[in-house]
Amino acid sequence: IRERLTNARSTGKAVTIMSGVRDPIERSLSVAMQNIDVAFADCVSSSAEATAQAIAERLTGLWLLEEDLEDASQIFLQRMIRAPLMWFEEEISKPFGFDLRSLPFDRAQGYSIQSKDNVRLLLFRHEDAPKAIESGLSALFPGMVFTLGRENSGLDKPTADIYRRLKECFRLPRAALEAIYAHPDVSHYYSREEIAAAIDRWAEVAPRREWGGPLPAAAPRPAF
Repeated sequence: IRERLTNARSTGKAVTIMSGVRDPIERSLSVAMQNIDVAFADCVSSSAEATAQAIAERLTGLWLLEEDLEDASQIFLQRMIRAPLMWFEEEISKPFGFDLRSLPFDRAQGYSIQSKDNVRLLLFRHEDAPKAIESGLSALFPGMVFTLGRENSGLDKPTADIYRRLKECFRLPRAALEAIYAHPDVSHYYSREEIAAAIDRWAEVAPRREWGGPLPAAAPRPAF
């Protein structure tokens, strides 16, 4: 791929790149399930609920741990989980010169097309796929019709029950979620309402406050 890209850029041939953006927490759960046999095999037990809980605890650590890791496998795993916070900088901006944070993104249609030199970038939201991808490709290649099939759905796999339970049990502190969704490579693609809803969905339930004050006086009963 590197050789083909170098040749295309040196000869002026058009290069078309597709890249997506997705809710970072939703994506991290999906990535965990995609790699369950490799990175989370020790979390698997006979119970879907226990497996989901173990994976959720592992993911929580990967999101919250701030100290530098030394184990190569853990570094890889953390980068895989946190990829939305570094993907555009490392894979799009540095290699191709796109400053995506300064470019507008059309949230209404779910995709935007950017061009720089002979490189065209179709950037789409996962939540708006496949329609956004089909529309974007049709705009890039006039006269062609694109229809994307539904493949690789987590709900169709043997691990579907684990995935469903993982979505039910995974939670992070609200402060951590606010920091994640405030990242410019996330907040640029979602509205404030969408971000608020996502934080509410994944936030830990606030602990119940113990009432320590006096009980309110009973209202006087009317005389009949």
